[in-house]
Amino acid sequence: MLYKRIIIITLLLSFVANVSVGGNVKRKQLIDNGWVFNDKQTVCLPHDWSARMAIDRDAPAGNDGGYYPAGVGIYNKVLNLTKDYEGKKLWLYFEGVYQDSEVRVNGKVAGGHPYGYSSFWCDITELVKTGKNDITVKADNSKQKNCRWYSGSGI
Repeated sequence: MLYKRIIIITLLLSFVANVSVGGNVKRKQLIDNGWVFNDKQTVCLPHDWSARMAIDRDAPAGNDGGYYPAGVGIYNKVLNLTKDYEGKKLWLYFEGVYQDSEVRVNGKVAGGHPYGYSSFWCDITELVKTGKNDITVKADNSKQKNCRWYSGSGI
């Protein structure tokens, strides 16, 4: 069955700073590692939490979803910013979050996207500060059936 597991949704989550060349700030940074899923385990992205659950013949997605459970998953990460980032335009870029996502930075909504198969940006410039910044991404794949094939769940 492992060969049939195709993770359609992947994420190249980038932290993007709009800055001039030079200095201590990188223009693009991958932040795929060190996310905490549902306050329990540290994961690297891309991460599909449905595929890690037991197959359930009563799963709401049924055959279309490979009989995998759906629901809501919460991802958290701490992003540490130095003073070098002050005054810079800062964005998070997601290649995909399945599905109906909400992104929060330090408790405030930064954005999200209702559709899981397309990328989106969140401007976090006004929400971050020097030091620790809490990033939370909610992926809500609870509304089933929503696809004709296994969609995956998560980032």
